[in-house]
Amino acid sequence: MEILKEYKYTREGNDCLITDCVCLIKLDECLYTVVHTESVYGGWTGNPITTKSEAFKYYDDALDYMTKLIRKI
Repeated sequence: MEILKEYKYTREGNDCLITDCVCLIKLDECLYTVVHTESVYGGWTGNPITTKSEAFKYYDDALDYMTKLIRKI
């Protein structure tokens, strides 16, 4: 397993701090995954952490998905 690319972005919300982390991970020769974790820190939020992942057979497909995901953040 190898982390090929990673992206981290922190921004302010409504009285909270939101951090997004996105990683492109190579699991095997023909198996890649993109993991997106978002954490929210603030007194009224309950401090939720959510994680979503998608698996891909090809590196280019995984990289395209990661790029589109980052543009939405």
